[in-house]
Amino acid sequence: MTVLVLGVSTLAIVSTQGLGSPAFADSAAYELYCPGTPVGNLVFNDVVTTGTISPSAPAAGEHFQLTGYQTTLVLPSSVVGAAAALGNTDISGTATTQVDATGASPSSAPQSAASFDVPIPSPVPDQGLSIDFPVS
Repeated sequence: MTVLVLGVSTLAIVSTQGLGSPAFADSAAYELYCPGTPVGNLVFNDVVTTGTISPSAPAAGEHFQLTGYQTTLVLPSSVVGAAAALGNTDISGTATTQVDATGASPSSAPQSAASFDVPIPSPVPDQGLSIDFPVS
């Protein structure tokens, strides 16, 4: 079993979308560093975090709720292949997340951990292996 320990930090950016419509806290693609895995230190590009903020236009200091929070990354086929070559049948571990929101009250949510366990397909897909980290 290959274990990845990931740290994900998201800055929630609130944009006004009109009364009653949701505001989205989707990140731009970013780089995620994952040190000390069984196949070495890894860097993943184009990681994206998404979610929905309500109310859609909170005022500075107002409480808000973030739902549908999820981070998605694609493990390159070379990394998945290396894990499989070491005899692993799945990629599993824990992603630790932190949500920070500029101008919000509170300005950050406590860190939370989400476990994941994704089987390694055979053969390993050329496009890599997508992993989602759902966090409640």
